[in-house]
Amino acid sequence: MKCQDFEKNIYLYSELTKQEKNQLQQHLDSCTACQQLFLSMQKMQNQIHHIAEEKMEIRNPALLTHKIMQKIASQTIRHSFGDVMEGYFRVSLIKYSFAVVSVILVMAFGAEFFSLSLKSKINTEQASKASVILNSGLFRESFSKQKEKRHSTALTECASPLRANPGYLACLKSKMK
Repeated sequence: MKCQDFEKNIYLYSELTKQEKNQLQQHLDSCTACQQLFLSMQKMQNQIHHIAEEKMEIRNPALLTHKIMQKIASQTIRHSFGDVMEGYFRVSLIKYSFAVVSVILVMAFGAEFFSLSLKSKINTEQASKASVILNSGLFRESFSKQKEKRHSTALTECASPLRANPGYLACLKSKMK
């Protein structure tokens, strides 16, 4: 057996059989780590037994009794029938509220899904009719963008710190043609 198995037996020493105690004792004779653990456990158990046997001396028994009775009375007030029923209704109200909200959300998502599917059917029909118009519009947009790019690059290529420079004006005229 490994030390880990014997450590479990050390903690449960009072519950072991004679055979298990003998095996543990043989291991303790050869293993110093387990022997130290066994001694510390024995010391701790002795201290616990000593403390358990000591009688507590109550300084003011009437005051202790009074405090205990107050605690009991305050706990019974908190757990009256009305408090229990109020808590039950509060929990039930929350449950039913979440159920109602869930149903409403399911209905809203269903309505949204069906309305989107109808819109997509209508849009596909309209798109098939208007595909030529859309494509020609896209062509015009891309052509105008290319034209604007050419003008803007022409202006940047001919840039001059002096705008009244005749070379700058000639460059602009040649690029605009």
